[in-house]
Amino acid sequence: MSNIVVVEPQDALRAWLCDKIKYVPTPNMTCIGLYSLDDKELKWVVGYDGWSENSVEVHLAGSGYLNREFLYKGFAYPFIHGGVKVLVGRVSSANKKALRLNKHLGYREMCRIPNAAEDGDLVIMAMQREECRWLGLKGHKFKAVEKPHAQAGG
Repeated sequence: MSNIVVVEPQDALRAWLCDKIKYVPTPNMTCIGLYSLDDKELKWVVGYDGWSENSVEVHLAGSGYLNREFLYKGFAYPFIHGGVKVLVGRVSSANKKALRLNKHLGYREMCRIPNAAEDGDLVIMAMQREECRWLGLKGHKFKAVEKPHAQAGG
């Protein structure tokens, strides 16, 4: 199984993710994908939207194995490159698989808004930078460049 982390073309990554999760992004949404060289297809895409000085909303869709490089870059991008302190996610209470994955990744449930999702409650999840165990993966480095929220005018 040979997978690589991709960041281009952004429009294709964004379209793939938003189609899977039925999300309408802002023009400033940035994505990272995990592409299978064996299957010649995207396996996972993580998107970052709604940047503020201290937080960003994270959206994730895919299937199969999440490799260490994707996990590291997926968390290093907002925390190191973006300089945010908190990642925020929204999940339907009916999406048990996504809730389990988010908890496994280290997100904590912050609150539930009854009936706010199409098929249940809206669960708001968050992860503080100091709680992120993925930033400590050995052998990975992330080169910081221009802050994403600076591009977005945030």
